[in-house]
Amino acid sequence: MSFHGDFLKYQYRLLQLLQSCSKLRALNTTKPLHALTITISPNPEQSTFVYNNIISFYASFNQVPLAHKVFDNMPQRNKVSYNSIISCFSKYGYLEEAWRTFCEMIDCGFTPNNFTLSGLLSCASMDIGRGIMLQALAIKNGLFCSDAFVGTALLGLFGRCGWLDEAFHVFEDMPNKSLVTWNSMISLLGHHGFVEDCVVLFRKLVRKEGSLSKCSFEGVLSGLVCEEDLEFGGQIHGLVIKSGFDCEVLVSNSLINMYARCSSMSQVEKLFEEVDGRDVVTWNTIISAFSKSKNPGKALEVFLKMNGLITDALIFVKASETLLAVVPANSIAGIYNRSGQYFETLKFLSQLEEPDTVSWNIVIAACARNGNYNEVFELFKHMRVAQMLPDNYTYTSLLCVCSKVCNLALGSSIHGLLIKTNFRYFDIVVRNVLIDMYGKCGNLESSVKLFDSMTERNLITWTALISALGINGCAQEALERFNDMEFLGSRPDKVAFIAVLTACRHGALVREGMQLFGKMNNYYIEPDMDHYHCLVDLLARNGHLEEAEKVISCMPFPPDAQIWRSFLEGCKKRRNTEDHAVCIK
Repeated sequence: MSFHGDFLKYQYRLLQLLQSCSKLRALNTTKPLHALTITISPNPEQSTFVYNNIISFYASFNQVPLAHKVFDNMPQRNKVSYNSIISCFSKYGYLEEAWRTFCEMIDCGFTPNNFTLSGLLSCASMDIGRGIMLQALAIKNGLFCSDAFVGTALLGLFGRCGWLDEAFHVFEDMPNKSLVTWNSMISLLGHHGFVEDCVVLFRKLVRKEGSLSKCSFEGVLSGLVCEEDLEFGGQIHGLVIKSGFDCEVLVSNSLINMYARCSSMSQVEKLFEEVDGRDVVTWNTIISAFSKSKNPGKALEVFLKMNGLITDALIFVKASETLLAVVPANSIAGIYNRSGQYFETLKFLSQLEEPDTVSWNIVIAACARNGNYNEVFELFKHMRVAQMLPDNYTYTSLLCVCSKVCNLALGSSIHGLLIKTNFRYFDIVVRNVLIDMYGKCGNLESSVKLFDSMTERNLITWTALISALGINGCAQEALERFNDMEFLGSRPDKVAFIAVLTACRHGALVREGMQLFGKMNNYYIEPDMDHYHCLVDLLARNGHLEEAEKVISCMPFPPDAQIWRSFLEGCKKRRNTEDHAVCIK
C-alpha cells in the first residue's frame, strides 16, 4: 500500500479510537491514544482535532497537569483548543491559569465566544471584579443575548458571591433562558431563604416550560425549612409523583430532607422505606434526621440495619461519621458517662440480637471519640475472642488511638497484624492513618516508606505525609512535597495548609510561610484561627514581632489565648536576647 493509503488508513483508525474513547472514557484508554498521537503525527488539522479531544478527556479525569502538557505541546491551536484548556482550568478552580490562558487567547487573535466566557465564569474561585469585566465583554460582543450559556454562568457567579440583587437582574434581563437558568435561580433563592420568591418562580416555571427536571425539584425543596412550609412541600411531593420523578434518588433525598426540616418524621420514615435506590446522601439524611428528633435511638437502629443491606464502603464511612457526630450526645454517650463504662459497653453489645462487625465498630469508635483508650483495645480483644473479623473501620479506630497516645510499639503491632491479615485488602483510609500514626510517633522513615509504596493517593495521603515531615523537623522536604502535590493536580484544603504552615513554623521558614499564607487566597480559602496561629507563631518565634503584631491587628476575628501566648513568648525571647547582649557588653 502507498504511503498516502497508509496515512488515510491511520487517520481512519485514529478517528475510530477517538470515537471509542468518547463512549468509554477511561484514563487507561486516553493515555495510549495520547501516546499514539505523539508517535505518529497526522496532518496539522487532524492533530489539532485529536489533541483537543485528548485535553477534554484528561479534564474529565481531573488530570489537569496532563491536559496542560498536551496543550503546551500542540503544534497548532484553534479556538476550541483554548476553550478546552480554559474550561479544564476553570472546572478545577485554577483561576489564574485560566485567566492567563484567556489573555493569551486574545493576544493570539482568537475572539472569545460563549463557551469561553461561560467556562471562565463557572470557575468556583472567579472574583467579582473579573466577572464584571467578562459581563461587559459579553454584552459588547452580543454573547449575553445570543443564548443562555453566559447569562446562566454569570447568574451562578453572582449567587456564589452573595450578590442576589445582581443575580436577579441578570435573570430578568436574559432574553433566552434555559431550564438550567430557571433551576439555578430557583435553587439560589431557596438556599438563601427567600422562600416566597422561590415558590413564585417555581410556579412560573411550571406554567411556562411545561417540563421540569430533578434539579427543579431539588431547588424549590431546598427553600422549605419549617412547619409553615409543610403544606406546600406536600404539594411539591404530589407533583413529583405525578411527573414521574419519585424514582430519582436526588429528588427522594430532597423530599426526605424537606420533611425532616419541617418536623414531619412520620413522612420521613415512610418515604425512606419507599425509596428504591439509596446513596450516601440518603443514609446520611435519614440518620441525621432521626438523631435530631425526639427519638434519637432510631438513628442507631437505622445505622445497624445498614449492615448486609449495602456494599458501598463510602456509604458506611459517611453514615458512621454522621452518626458518631451526634450519638455521643445521646444514645450511646450515656453508656460512657456512667461508672463501669467498659462493662456497660459489653452489656450494650450483648443486648443486640446478632452483634456483628458493624456493631463492634460503632462502640469501639465511640469509645475512641470519648477518650476511653484502654477500653478500645479491651473491646478489640473481646471482638477477636468472639471471632468477629475486624475490617478497615476497626483498624482505623485502633490506629487513631495509637496516634493520640503516641504508642509506637502498639501501632507497629497493629500494622503487623494488618500485614499478616493481608495488607493489600485494606483501603487508602487505613494506609493514610498509618502514615499519620508513624509520623506522630516519631518514626518518619516508616511514614515515607508507606507513602512511596502507595499507588493510589488522595489529598489526605499528601497531608498526612507533609504533617509527618513537618513535626519531625524536615520542613524543607515537607514544602517540596506540598509543591509536588500541587503540581500533580491535588488542590490543598484548609488542613493541608495547616500541615505545611506548621512545617514552616518548626523549620523557621519565615519567607516560605508568608508566601504560603498568601497563597491560600488563590484557592479561595479563608484562613481560620489555626492558620493565623501558625503564622503569628512563625513570625514571633523568629524575631519578626512587628510583622506578627500587624497580622494580629488585621485578623477578621479577635485573637484567642493561644495566639497571644505565642506573641508574648516571642516578646520574652527578644527581651532575653537583648538582656544577654547587654550583659556581654
